[in-house]
Amino acid sequence: DFGSATSRVLDCATATRREKLDEEDLISRYTTAWNRSPEMVDLHRGQRIDEKVDTWALGCLLFTLAFQKHPFDSESPLQILNCKWDFPERSPYSPELHGLIISCLAPDPAKRPTVFEITERASVTYGEKMGQELTSVTSVTSVTYGEKMAQELTGNEEGGGALGDGH
Repeated sequence: DFGSATSRVLDCATATRREKLDEEDLISRYTTAWNRSPEMVDLHRGQRIDEKVDTWALGCLLFTLAFQKHPFDSESPLQILNCKWDFPERSPYSPELHGLIISCLAPDPAKRPTVFEITERASVTYGEKMGQELTSVTSVTSVTYGEKMAQELTGNEEGGGALGDGH
């Protein structure tokens, strides 16, 4: 849900009553309640409505993709305002992914990462993972790449032809 995706800014600390009412109308019309950031749920907090609401929505999306449930599954505005959510027990994911989700769902929008910081963190994490996989692949010297491919294609340890006929 990126109905809240924005490129404009509303500073609720200085916005007029009319601007806040108009913003509340837009928020209720174009966003899903449980993906709204705390500053969207309560405009009277006086926080800015800017691209950090998109970071919040991304955090909700990442959590939902990883755990097949929404971090704010009660859809309660109070749950969002209080930022009450937890990772499921025995999460199979890395501390890096947990850290990214935690930072995206920071209650204070000023503490949420920018899209550039998110991209950098994801790139570094991916690069480290690929480096680890490359290291583990190059340390296995008993099986060549061709033999490994043949094993995967045939489903047996001896290799054999691509069709599994032993040639």
